[in-house]
Amino acid sequence: MISVQEILTRPLFNTARVVCGEKGLNRSIRWVHILDVPNFESLIHGNELILSTGAGIQNDNALHYVKGLIDQGATALCFELGTHIHSVPTSVVRYADEHQFPIIVFDKVVRFVDLTQDIHAFLIDRHHHQLLELDELSKSFQKLTLHKQGTLKLIKKIKEAIPYPLVYLPLQNEMPYCVPVKPKEDIQFLQQHVERDRDDEFESTYWTFNRETYYVQKIEAMGQTWGYLLIEHSDVTSFEKLVLDRASIALAQMILRRTYNEEKSLLQSNRWILDLMNDRSCNEREILTTIERRFPSVQTPFYYRICKVQHRHSVVENSDQYYMIQRIRSLFEQKAIPIFITILHDTIILFIIESKACNRDFYDFFLSKMSSTEALDTLHFSFSSRKTKLHHVKEASRESELVIQLHHTSFHTPCFYDELGIYQLLLTISNDELDRFIQQQLKGLYVDHVRNREELLATLNVYLQNNCSKQKTAERLNIARQTLYHRLSKIEHLLGCKLNEDCFQRLSIEVALCAYELRS
Repeated sequence: MISVQEILTRPLFNTARVVCGEKGLNRSIRWVHILDVPNFESLIHGNELILSTGAGIQNDNALHYVKGLIDQGATALCFELGTHIHSVPTSVVRYADEHQFPIIVFDKVVRFVDLTQDIHAFLIDRHHHQLLELDELSKSFQKLTLHKQGTLKLIKKIKEAIPYPLVYLPLQNEMPYCVPVKPKEDIQFLQQHVERDRDDEFESTYWTFNRETYYVQKIEAMGQTWGYLLIEHSDVTSFEKLVLDRASIALAQMILRRTYNEEKSLLQSNRWILDLMNDRSCNEREILTTIERRFPSVQTPFYYRICKVQHRHSVVENSDQYYMIQRIRSLFEQKAIPIFITILHDTIILFIIESKACNRDFYDFFLSKMSSTEALDTLHFSFSSRKTKLHHVKEASRESELVIQLHHTSFHTPCFYDELGIYQLLLTISNDELDRFIQQQLKGLYVDHVRNREELLATLNVYLQNNCSKQKTAERLNIARQTLYHRLSKIEHLLGCKLNEDCFQRLSIEVALCAYELRS
Protein backbone atom coordinates (compact mmCIF):
# COMPACT_ATOMS: atom_id res chain seq x y z
CA MET A 1 0.00 0.00 0.00
CA ILE A 2 0.96 3.65 -0.38
CA SER A 3 0.35 6.66 1.85
CA VAL A 4 -1.72 9.79 1.23
CA GLN A 5 1.50 11.81 1.36
CA GLU A 6 2.91 9.77 -1.55
CA ILE A 7 -0.27 10.31 -3.57
CA LEU A 8 0.05 14.07 -3.21
CA THR A 9 3.44 13.96 -4.98
CA ARG A 10 1.84 12.61 -8.17
CA PRO A 11 1.66 15.15 -11.07
CA LEU A 12 -2.13 15.06 -11.26
CA PHE A 13 -2.31 16.36 -7.67
CA ASN A 14 -0.30 19.52 -8.42
CA THR A 15 -3.47 21.63 -8.14
CA ALA A 16 -4.79 19.80 -5.06
CA ARG A 17 -4.58 21.10 -1.51
CA VAL A 18 -5.18 19.53 1.91
CA VAL A 19 -7.79 21.51 3.83
CA CYS A 20 -7.81 19.42 7.03
CA GLY A 21 -6.58 16.16 8.61
CA GLU A 22 -2.89 16.83 7.88
CA LYS A 23 -1.83 14.54 10.73
CA GLY A 24 -3.29 11.58 8.82
CA LEU A 25 -1.20 12.00 5.66
CA ASN A 26 0.81 8.88 6.59
CA ARG A 27 -2.33 6.70 6.41
CA SER A 28 -2.24 3.86 3.88
CA ILE A 29 -4.31 3.62 0.70
CA ARG A 30 -5.28 0.17 -0.53
CA TRP A 31 -7.44 1.24 -3.49
CA VAL A 32 -9.30 4.18 -5.03
CA HIS A 33 -13.09 4.34 -5.13
CA ILE A 34 -15.45 6.90 -6.71
CA LEU A 35 -18.39 7.50 -4.41
CA ASP A 36 -21.20 10.03 -4.96
CA VAL A 37 -24.11 8.43 -3.09
CA PRO A 38 -25.02 9.31 0.51
CA ASN A 39 -25.67 5.69 1.60
CA PHE A 40 -22.48 3.71 1.02
CA GLU A 41 -22.06 1.49 4.09
CA SER A 42 -21.92 -1.71 2.01
CA LEU A 43 -19.87 -0.24 -0.84
CA ILE A 44 -16.42 0.13 0.76
CA HIS A 45 -14.18 -2.18 2.79
CA GLY A 46 -11.65 0.21 4.33
CA ASN A 47 -8.36 1.92 3.41
CA GLU A 48 -9.84 3.46 0.24
CA LEU A 49 -9.11 6.92 -1.12
CA ILE A 50 -12.60 8.25 -1.86
CA LEU A 51 -13.05 10.45 -4.95
CA SER A 52 -16.24 12.51 -5.14
CA THR A 53 -17.65 15.25 -7.35
CA GLY A 54 -19.45 16.62 -4.31
CA ALA A 55 -22.88 15.70 -5.66
CA GLY A 56 -23.61 13.62 -2.59
CA ILE A 57 -22.02 16.11 -0.19
CA GLN A 58 -24.40 18.99 0.28
CA ASN A 59 -23.69 21.44 3.10
CA ASP A 60 -26.48 20.08 5.25
CA ASN A 61 -25.25 16.45 5.21
CA ALA A 62 -21.50 16.88 4.67
CA LEU A 63 -20.66 16.08 8.31
CA HIS A 64 -22.82 12.96 8.26
CA TYR A 65 -21.11 11.86 5.03
CA VAL A 66 -17.58 12.32 6.43
CA LYS A 67 -18.50 10.58 9.69
CA GLY A 68 -19.74 7.62 7.66
CA LEU A 69 -16.47 7.40 5.72
CA ILE A 70 -14.42 7.48 8.89
CA ASP A 71 -16.61 4.81 10.53
CA GLN A 72 -16.19 2.55 7.48
CA GLY A 73 -12.39 2.88 7.62
CA ALA A 74 -11.82 5.04 4.54
CA THR A 75 -8.34 6.60 4.37
CA ALA A 76 -9.07 10.03 2.91
CA LEU A 77 -11.61 12.05 0.89
CA CYS A 78 -10.86 13.98 -2.31
CA PHE A 79 -13.45 16.09 -4.17
CA GLU A 80 -13.94 19.08 -6.45
CA LEU A 81 -14.96 22.55 -5.27
CA GLY A 82 -17.30 24.67 -7.30
CA THR A 83 -19.99 22.64 -9.05
CA HIS A 84 -21.78 21.05 -6.08
CA ILE A 85 -19.94 22.30 -3.02
CA HIS A 86 -18.05 25.61 -2.71
CA SER A 87 -16.22 25.15 0.60
CA VAL A 88 -15.65 22.62 3.35
CA PRO A 89 -17.91 23.37 6.34
CA THR A 90 -16.17 24.33 9.58
CA SER A 91 -17.82 21.41 11.44
CA VAL A 92 -16.36 18.97 8.88
CA VAL A 93 -12.88 20.51 9.16
CA ARG A 94 -12.98 20.27 12.94
CA TYR A 95 -14.21 16.64 12.91
CA ALA A 96 -11.67 15.54 10.26
CA ASP A 97 -8.81 17.15 12.20
CA GLU A 98 -9.90 15.36 15.37
CA HIS A 99 -9.83 12.00 13.58
CA GLN A 100 -6.75 12.73 11.46
CA PHE A 101 -8.81 12.15 8.32
CA PRO A 102 -7.31 14.03 5.32
CA ILE A 103 -9.70 15.93 3.09
CA ILE A 104 -8.17 17.02 -0.24
CA VAL A 105 -9.85 19.42 -2.65
CA PHE A 106 -9.34 20.44 -6.27
CA ASP A 107 -10.10 24.02 -7.20
CA LYS A 108 -10.13 23.04 -10.88
CA VAL A 109 -11.92 20.26 -12.71
CA VAL A 110 -9.90 17.05 -12.92
CA ARG A 111 -10.83 13.81 -14.67
CA PHE A 112 -11.36 11.05 -12.10
CA VAL A 113 -10.59 8.42 -14.73
CA ASP A 114 -7.06 9.87 -14.98
CA LEU A 115 -6.69 9.93 -11.18
CA THR A 116 -7.82 6.33 -10.70
CA GLN A 117 -5.68 5.07 -13.58
CA ASP A 118 -2.59 6.86 -12.28
CA ILE A 119 -3.01 5.79 -8.65
CA HIS A 120 -3.88 2.19 -9.49
CA ALA A 121 -0.84 1.95 -11.78
CA PHE A 122 1.24 3.37 -8.93
CA LEU A 123 -0.22 0.79 -6.49
CA ILE A 124 0.40 -2.13 -8.85
CA ASP A 125 3.94 -0.97 -9.56
CA ARG A 126 4.60 -0.64 -5.83
CA HIS A 127 3.13 -4.11 -5.27
CA HIS A 128 5.35 -5.58 -7.99
CA HIS A 129 8.46 -4.04 -6.45
CA GLN A 130 7.46 -5.32 -3.02
CA LEU A 131 7.10 -8.85 -4.42
CA LEU A 132 10.60 -8.61 -5.88
CA GLU A 133 11.91 -7.26 -2.57
CA LEU A 134 10.12 -10.03 -0.66
CA ASP A 135 11.65 -12.65 -2.95
CA GLU A 136 15.15 -11.24 -2.35
CA LEU A 137 14.54 -11.14 1.40
CA SER A 138 13.34 -14.77 1.37
CA LYS A 139 16.53 -15.82 -0.40
CA SER A 140 18.60 -13.88 2.14
CA PHE A 141 16.75 -15.50 5.03
CA GLN A 142 17.37 -18.98 3.62
CA LYS A 143 21.09 -18.28 3.15
CA LEU A 144 21.39 -17.03 6.73
CA THR A 145 19.96 -20.30 8.06
CA LEU A 146 23.30 -21.91 7.10
CA HIS A 147 25.48 -19.26 8.75
CA LYS A 148 27.13 -19.38 12.11
CA GLN A 149 25.16 -17.09 14.45
CA GLY A 150 22.49 -17.17 11.76
CA THR A 151 19.69 -16.28 14.19
CA LEU A 152 21.22 -12.95 15.17
CA LYS A 153 22.04 -12.09 11.54
CA LEU A 154 18.51 -12.98 10.47
CA ILE A 155 16.98 -10.76 13.17
CA LYS A 156 19.15 -7.86 11.98
CA LYS A 157 18.04 -8.54 8.39
CA ILE A 158 14.38 -8.36 9.43
CA LYS A 159 15.07 -5.06 11.17
CA GLU A 160 16.50 -3.64 7.94
CA ALA A 161 13.17 -4.37 6.19
CA ILE A 162 10.86 -3.30 9.03
CA PRO A 163 11.54 0.03 10.76
CA TYR A 164 9.79 -0.75 14.05
CA PRO A 165 11.24 -2.27 17.27
CA LEU A 166 11.61 -6.05 16.92
CA VAL A 167 11.60 -8.81 19.56
CA TYR A 168 12.42 -12.49 19.03
CA LEU A 169 11.14 -14.78 21.80
CA PRO A 170 12.07 -18.47 21.43
CA LEU A 171 10.28 -21.06 23.58
CA GLN A 172 13.32 -23.33 23.73
CA ASN A 173 16.44 -22.77 25.82
CA GLU A 174 17.66 -19.95 23.63
CA MET A 175 18.44 -16.29 24.22
CA PRO A 176 15.80 -13.74 23.14
CA TYR A 177 16.84 -10.85 20.88
CA CYS A 178 15.58 -7.27 20.89
CA VAL A 179 16.39 -4.55 18.35
CA PRO A 180 16.80 -2.00 19.82
CA VAL A 181 17.76 -3.49 23.18
CA LYS A 182 15.02 -3.55 25.80
CA PRO A 183 15.40 -3.61 29.61
CA LYS A 184 15.68 -7.11 31.05
CA GLU A 185 12.47 -6.59 33.04
CA ASP A 186 10.48 -5.86 29.85
CA ILE A 187 11.79 -9.03 28.19
CA GLN A 188 10.85 -11.13 31.22
CA PHE A 189 7.38 -9.58 31.18
CA LEU A 190 6.91 -10.47 27.50
CA GLN A 191 8.17 -14.03 28.07
CA GLN A 192 5.77 -14.54 30.97
CA HIS A 193 2.91 -13.28 28.82
CA VAL A 194 3.87 -15.65 26.00
CA GLU A 195 4.24 -18.65 28.33
CA ARG A 196 0.81 -17.92 29.80
CA ASP A 197 -0.92 -17.80 26.41
CA ARG A 198 1.06 -20.41 24.47
CA ASP A 199 -1.64 -23.13 24.79
CA ASP A 200 -4.41 -20.90 23.42
CA GLU A 201 -3.60 -21.81 19.78
CA PHE A 202 -4.09 -18.18 18.71
CA GLU A 203 -3.28 -17.00 15.22
CA SER A 204 -0.94 -14.12 14.40
CA THR A 205 -2.57 -11.05 15.91
CA TYR A 206 -2.05 -7.90 17.94
CA TRP A 207 -1.20 -8.09 21.64
CA THR A 208 -1.10 -5.28 24.15
CA PHE A 209 1.62 -5.56 26.78
CA ASN A 210 2.05 -2.87 29.39
CA ARG A 211 0.14 -0.33 27.22
CA GLU A 212 2.31 -1.09 24.18
CA THR A 213 0.85 -2.77 21.08
CA TYR A 214 2.73 -5.59 19.32
CA TYR A 215 2.01 -7.54 16.18
CA VAL A 216 2.84 -11.18 16.90
CA GLN A 217 3.96 -13.77 14.35
CA LYS A 218 4.20 -17.39 15.53
CA ILE A 219 7.17 -19.53 14.53
CA GLU A 220 5.64 -22.91 13.72
CA ALA A 221 6.83 -26.27 12.42
CA MET A 222 5.60 -29.86 12.72
CA GLY A 223 2.34 -28.68 14.30
CA GLN A 224 4.20 -27.01 17.16
CA THR A 225 4.96 -23.42 18.14
CA TRP A 226 8.70 -22.82 18.67
CA GLY A 227 8.73 -19.09 19.34
CA TYR A 228 7.41 -15.65 18.40
CA LEU A 229 8.43 -12.58 16.45
CA LEU A 230 6.97 -9.36 17.84
CA ILE A 231 6.82 -5.98 16.10
CA GLU A 232 6.11 -3.02 18.36
CA HIS A 233 3.60 -1.20 16.17
CA SER A 234 -0.19 -0.99 16.03
CA ASP A 235 -0.59 -0.90 12.23
CA VAL A 236 1.73 -3.35 10.47
CA THR A 237 1.33 -3.37 6.67
CA SER A 238 0.58 -6.48 4.63
CA PHE A 239 4.11 -6.38 3.19
CA GLU A 240 5.64 -6.30 6.67
CA LYS A 241 3.43 -9.22 7.70
CA LEU A 242 4.71 -11.20 4.71
CA VAL A 243 8.31 -10.39 5.69
CA LEU A 244 7.64 -11.73 9.20
CA ASP A 245 6.00 -14.84 7.75
CA ARG A 246 9.05 -15.63 5.57
CA ALA A 247 11.39 -14.88 8.47
CA SER A 248 9.44 -17.19 10.80
CA ILE A 249 9.82 -20.05 8.30
CA ALA A 250 13.60 -19.52 8.17
CA LEU A 251 13.82 -19.36 11.98
CA ALA A 252 11.75 -22.56 12.26
CA GLN A 253 14.19 -24.33 9.92
CA MET A 254 17.15 -23.25 12.06
CA ILE A 255 15.43 -24.33 15.26
CA LEU A 256 14.48 -27.72 13.80
CA ARG A 257 17.98 -28.32 12.48
CA ARG A 258 19.53 -27.50 15.86
CA THR A 259 17.02 -29.55 17.87
CA TYR A 260 17.40 -32.42 15.40
CA ASN A 261 21.13 -32.60 16.16
CA GLU A 262 20.53 -32.23 19.88
CA GLU A 263 17.89 -34.98 19.77
CA LYS A 264 20.25 -37.39 18.02
CA SER A 265 22.81 -36.88 20.77
CA LEU A 266 20.19 -37.25 23.50
CA LEU A 267 18.80 -40.46 22.02
CA GLN A 268 22.26 -42.03 22.11
CA SER A 269 22.66 -41.13 25.78
CA ASN A 270 19.42 -43.00 26.60
CA ARG A 271 20.55 -46.39 25.26
CA TRP A 272 20.41 -47.73 28.83
CA ILE A 273 16.68 -48.23 28.24
CA LEU A 274 17.48 -50.78 25.52
CA ASP A 275 20.02 -52.47 27.80
CA LEU A 276 17.35 -52.95 30.46
CA MET A 277 14.83 -54.19 27.88
CA ASN A 278 17.28 -56.82 26.65
CA ASP A 279 18.57 -57.93 30.07
CA ARG A 280 22.04 -56.69 29.29
CA SER A 281 24.18 -56.06 32.33
CA CYS A 282 24.00 -52.47 33.52
CA ASN A 283 24.58 -50.56 36.70
CA GLU A 284 21.21 -49.57 38.14
CA ARG A 285 22.82 -47.09 40.52
CA GLU A 286 24.39 -45.27 37.56
CA ILE A 287 21.03 -45.21 35.79
CA LEU A 288 19.30 -43.77 38.85
CA THR A 289 22.04 -41.16 39.10
CA THR A 290 21.49 -40.27 35.43
CA ILE A 291 17.76 -39.87 36.05
CA GLU A 292 18.30 -37.72 39.15
CA ARG A 293 20.87 -35.57 37.35
CA ARG A 294 18.53 -34.97 34.42
CA PHE A 295 15.43 -34.46 36.59
CA PRO A 296 16.42 -33.39 40.12
CA SER A 297 12.78 -33.35 41.25
CA VAL A 298 12.45 -37.13 40.77
CA GLN A 299 12.64 -39.01 44.06
CA THR A 300 13.10 -42.75 44.42
CA PRO A 301 11.17 -44.94 44.45
CA PHE A 302 9.11 -43.77 41.48
CA TYR A 303 6.55 -45.23 39.09
CA TYR A 304 7.26 -45.50 35.38
CA ARG A 305 5.73 -46.84 32.19
CA ILE A 306 7.25 -47.99 28.94
CA CYS A 307 5.47 -46.72 25.82
CA LYS A 308 6.27 -47.87 22.29
CA VAL A 309 5.31 -45.75 19.29
CA GLN A 310 5.05 -47.39 15.89
CA HIS A 311 3.79 -46.28 12.50
CA ARG A 312 0.71 -48.22 11.45
CA HIS A 313 1.49 -48.78 7.81
CA SER A 314 5.09 -48.18 6.83
CA VAL A 315 8.53 -47.43 8.16
CA VAL A 316 9.20 -43.72 8.53
CA GLU A 317 12.48 -41.98 7.76
CA ASN A 318 14.87 -41.16 10.58
CA SER A 319 14.37 -37.42 10.15
CA ASP A 320 10.59 -37.83 10.51
CA GLN A 321 11.14 -39.93 13.62
CA TYR A 322 13.22 -37.16 15.19
CA TYR A 323 10.52 -34.59 14.49
CA MET A 324 7.92 -36.90 16.05
CA ILE A 325 10.16 -37.25 19.10
CA GLN A 326 10.49 -33.47 19.36
CA ARG A 327 6.71 -33.16 19.33
CA ILE A 328 6.35 -35.88 21.98
CA ARG A 329 9.05 -34.40 24.20
CA SER A 330 7.51 -30.92 23.91
CA LEU A 331 4.09 -32.12 25.12
CA PHE A 332 5.64 -33.83 28.16
CA GLU A 333 7.84 -30.82 28.92
CA GLN A 334 4.80 -28.52 28.87
CA LYS A 335 3.51 -30.42 31.91
CA ALA A 336 7.00 -30.88 33.45
CA ILE A 337 6.72 -34.68 33.23
CA PRO A 338 10.12 -36.47 33.18
CA ILE A 339 10.65 -38.58 30.07
CA PHE A 340 13.56 -40.41 28.42
CA ILE A 341 13.32 -41.36 24.76
CA THR A 342 15.31 -43.67 22.53
CA ILE A 343 14.87 -45.51 19.21
CA LEU A 344 15.07 -49.16 18.23
CA HIS A 345 14.78 -49.56 14.44
CA ASP A 346 11.35 -48.09 13.51
CA THR A 347 10.04 -47.98 17.09
CA ILE A 348 10.22 -44.94 19.37
CA ILE A 349 10.54 -46.02 23.01
CA LEU A 350 9.43 -43.76 25.87
CA PHE A 351 10.48 -44.22 29.50
CA ILE A 352 7.87 -42.12 31.33
CA ILE A 353 8.31 -41.28 35.00
CA GLU A 354 4.82 -40.76 36.38
CA SER A 355 4.74 -37.61 38.48
CA LYS A 356 1.49 -36.25 39.93
CA ALA A 357 0.80 -34.40 36.69
CA CYS A 358 1.08 -37.63 34.72
CA ASN A 359 -2.48 -38.92 35.17
CA ARG A 360 -5.10 -40.23 32.76
CA ASP A 361 -6.21 -36.68 31.90
CA PHE A 362 -2.68 -35.93 30.71
CA TYR A 363 -2.52 -39.10 28.61
CA ASP A 364 -5.87 -38.22 27.00
CA PHE A 365 -4.52 -34.71 26.30
CA PHE A 366 -1.27 -36.17 24.91
CA LEU A 367 -2.97 -38.69 22.61
CA SER A 368 -5.48 -36.14 21.33
CA LYS A 369 -2.68 -33.67 20.53
CA MET A 370 -0.67 -36.32 18.73
CA SER A 371 -3.62 -37.66 16.74
CA SER A 372 -4.68 -34.14 15.70
CA THR A 373 -1.22 -33.33 14.35
CA GLU A 374 -0.92 -33.76 10.60
CA ALA A 375 1.10 -36.87 9.61
CA LEU A 376 1.08 -38.16 13.20
CA ASP A 377 -2.44 -39.63 13.17
CA THR A 378 -1.21 -43.03 11.87
CA LEU A 379 0.82 -43.94 14.95
CA HIS A 380 0.26 -46.75 17.45
CA PHE A 381 0.84 -45.83 21.10
CA SER A 382 1.13 -48.78 23.48
CA PHE A 383 1.63 -48.20 27.22
CA SER A 384 2.72 -50.83 29.72
CA SER A 385 1.35 -51.05 33.25
CA ARG A 386 3.06 -49.04 36.01
CA LYS A 387 6.34 -50.41 37.34
CA THR A 388 8.66 -49.46 40.20
CA LYS A 389 11.80 -51.59 39.75
CA LEU A 390 14.23 -50.98 36.89
CA HIS A 391 14.70 -54.69 36.32
CA HIS A 392 11.00 -54.83 35.38
CA VAL A 393 11.68 -52.80 32.20
CA LYS A 394 11.83 -56.02 30.16
CA GLU A 395 8.41 -57.04 31.46
CA ALA A 396 7.04 -53.56 30.71
CA SER A 397 8.45 -53.82 27.20
CA ARG A 398 6.68 -57.14 26.72
CA GLU A 399 3.39 -55.65 27.92
CA SER A 400 3.61 -52.78 25.43
CA GLU A 401 4.34 -55.34 22.69
CA LEU A 402 1.12 -57.18 23.59
CA VAL A 403 -0.83 -53.92 23.24
CA ILE A 404 0.70 -53.40 19.78
CA GLN A 405 -0.16 -57.00 18.88
CA LEU A 406 -3.79 -56.34 19.78
CA HIS A 407 -3.71 -53.12 17.73
CA HIS A 408 -2.97 -55.21 14.65
CA THR A 409 -6.18 -57.25 15.17
CA SER A 410 -8.63 -54.39 15.72
CA PHE A 411 -8.70 -50.70 14.87
CA HIS A 412 -10.50 -49.72 18.12
CA THR A 413 -8.32 -51.04 20.92
CA PRO A 414 -6.97 -49.66 24.20
CA CYS A 415 -3.55 -48.01 24.34
CA PHE A 416 -2.86 -49.23 27.90
CA TYR A 417 -1.97 -52.74 29.00
CA ASP A 418 -4.05 -52.19 32.15
CA GLU A 419 -7.19 -51.95 29.98
CA LEU A 420 -6.70 -55.11 27.90
CA GLY A 421 -8.82 -57.19 30.27
CA ILE A 422 -9.09 -60.84 29.16
CA TYR A 423 -6.68 -60.13 26.30
CA GLN A 424 -3.83 -59.95 28.84
CA LEU A 425 -4.23 -63.74 29.10
CA LEU A 426 -5.23 -64.55 25.53
CA LEU A 427 -2.23 -62.75 24.03
CA THR A 428 0.19 -64.90 26.03
CA ILE A 429 -1.32 -68.21 24.83
CA SER A 430 0.07 -69.89 21.72
CA ASN A 431 -2.02 -69.89 18.56
CA ASP A 432 -2.40 -73.69 18.61
CA GLU A 433 -3.76 -73.65 22.16
CA LEU A 434 -6.13 -70.80 21.29
CA ASP A 435 -7.42 -72.71 18.26
CA ARG A 436 -8.07 -75.82 20.37
CA PHE A 437 -9.93 -73.74 22.99
CA ILE A 438 -12.05 -71.96 20.36
CA GLN A 439 -12.92 -75.28 18.69
CA GLN A 440 -13.89 -76.85 22.03
CA GLN A 441 -16.16 -73.98 23.07
CA LEU A 442 -17.71 -72.88 19.77
CA LYS A 443 -17.97 -76.44 18.40
CA GLY A 444 -20.21 -76.45 15.34
CA LEU A 445 -19.96 -72.66 14.94
CA TYR A 446 -16.22 -72.97 14.33
CA VAL A 447 -16.63 -75.20 11.26
CA ASP A 448 -15.88 -73.37 8.01
CA HIS A 449 -18.68 -74.90 5.93
CA VAL A 450 -21.48 -73.75 8.28
CA ARG A 451 -23.83 -71.50 6.34
CA ASN A 452 -23.84 -67.83 7.45
CA ARG A 453 -21.23 -68.61 10.12
CA GLU A 454 -20.01 -64.99 10.44
CA GLU A 455 -23.58 -63.72 10.77
CA LEU A 456 -24.32 -66.27 13.50
CA LEU A 457 -21.10 -65.42 15.38
CA ALA A 458 -21.89 -61.70 15.22
CA THR A 459 -25.44 -62.36 16.50
CA LEU A 460 -24.09 -64.49 19.35
CA ASN A 461 -21.57 -61.78 20.27
CA VAL A 462 -24.22 -59.02 20.40
CA TYR A 463 -26.63 -61.31 22.32
CA LEU A 464 -24.04 -61.98 25.04
CA GLN A 465 -22.96 -58.32 25.16
CA ASN A 466 -26.60 -57.41 25.93
CA ASN A 467 -26.86 -59.97 28.78
CA CYS A 468 -29.04 -62.31 26.71
CA SER A 469 -31.75 -59.67 26.23
CA LYS A 470 -33.57 -60.59 23.03
CA GLN A 471 -35.29 -57.22 22.73
CA LYS A 472 -32.04 -55.23 22.98
CA THR A 473 -30.24 -57.67 20.66
CA ALA A 474 -32.93 -57.37 17.96
CA GLU A 475 -32.83 -53.57 18.22
CA ARG A 476 -29.04 -53.52 18.07
CA LEU A 477 -28.95 -55.80 15.01
CA ASN A 478 -31.98 -54.03 13.49
CA ILE A 479 -33.76 -57.32 12.77
CA ALA A 480 -37.21 -58.76 13.56
CA ARG A 481 -37.72 -60.77 16.75
CA GLN A 482 -38.64 -63.91 14.79
CA THR A 483 -35.41 -63.65 12.79
CA LEU A 484 -33.43 -63.41 16.03
CA TYR A 485 -35.27 -66.43 17.54
CA HIS A 486 -34.45 -68.46 14.44
CA ARG A 487 -30.74 -67.52 14.62
CA LEU A 488 -30.49 -68.23 18.38
CA SER A 489 -32.12 -71.61 17.91
CA LYS A 490 -29.58 -72.50 15.24
CA ILE A 491 -26.69 -71.17 17.39
CA GLU A 492 -27.72 -73.25 20.42
CA HIS A 493 -28.07 -76.30 18.19
CA LEU A 494 -24.53 -75.87 16.84
CA LEU A 495 -23.13 -75.17 20.34
CA GLY A 496 -25.01 -78.07 21.90
CA CYS A 497 -26.13 -75.99 24.93
CA LYS A 498 -28.57 -73.37 26.17
CA LEU A 499 -26.94 -69.95 26.42
CA ASN A 500 -28.76 -68.70 29.51
CA GLU A 501 -28.71 -71.83 31.66
CA ASP A 502 -25.03 -72.29 32.63
CA CYS A 503 -23.10 -69.13 33.57
CA PHE A 504 -19.73 -70.90 33.34
CA GLN A 505 -20.55 -72.23 29.88
CA ARG A 506 -21.62 -68.75 28.83
CA LEU A 507 -18.37 -67.25 30.18
CA SER A 508 -16.32 -69.81 28.27
CA ILE A 509 -18.16 -68.98 25.05
CA GLU A 510 -17.57 -65.24 25.56
CA VAL A 511 -13.84 -65.83 26.07
CA ALA A 512 -13.79 -68.08 22.99
CA LEU A 513 -15.41 -65.28 20.95
CA CYS A 514 -12.66 -62.87 22.11
CA ALA A 515 -10.05 -65.45 21.14
CA TYR A 516 -11.75 -65.96 17.76
CA GLU A 517 -11.61 -62.21 17.10
CA LEU A 518 -7.95 -62.22 18.10
CA ARG A 519 -7.11 -65.09 15.76
CA SER A 520 -9.10 -63.57 12.90
